[in-house]
Amino acid sequence: MERQLKKNPWIFSADLFFDQHHVLHINVEQRTPVARLFTPEGSSVYMDENFAILPVKMNDAVSLPVFSNFYISPAGANAQDSLLMQRIIGLSQFIFADPFWMAQIEQVNINADHSFEMVTQVGDQTIRLGNRSDWAVMFDKLKMVYRRISNENGWTKYSTIDLQFKDQVVCVKGNGLYQVPDSIAQTDSLKAVAIADSTIKIKNNAQTITPVKSKL
Repeated sequence: MERQLKKNPWIFSADLFFDQHHVLHINVEQRTPVARLFTPEGSSVYMDENFAILPVKMNDAVSLPVFSNFYISPAGANAQDSLLMQRIIGLSQFIFADPFWMAQIEQVNINADHSFEMVTQVGDQTIRLGNRSDWAVMFDKLKMVYRRISNENGWTKYSTIDLQFKDQVVCVKGNGLYQVPDSIAQTDSLKAVAIADSTIKIKNNAQTITPVKSKL
């Protein structure tokens, strides 16, 4: 029975024994997932703090930070893969411990170079974390940016907020499209004209983006 219980991936440990009164005692410890992972193919699993991969139980709804583009098999993980999984666990635990970030962070995307990008519930920005792991420092900077954005009512102002640089946040303004009114004579090249703000230069139909830096 003990061996059979241990075959369940959700079981961390199992200990069965009879006492002197011939009473069977069963001590079972279940694994606790810390992150939900989605593979590039769209399948989903959980992972605990010991890198164990746990299947999703259809009858249980576990609210955890979500990571996309996870492709590692922990059994064959190399040193870089192990470091990435440590960062996943660290970031997931940090987000889960803060109700604000748990509500705000929709998912974390894992890039091919193991850098992280976050998608948020409020705001149209992609939040770049790079390959750093000092979560408290970066999220404190993000809160400072959020306060400024909120004061300026600028939740749609930036397309990217980059937190991976020391002592600064790099924000890239987004650009919109201006649709030429039908009453104006149009050529194919005038059907959509890009509106450039102070951070975007249009030259020979090529767009150059200059980051807006905010030193913190």
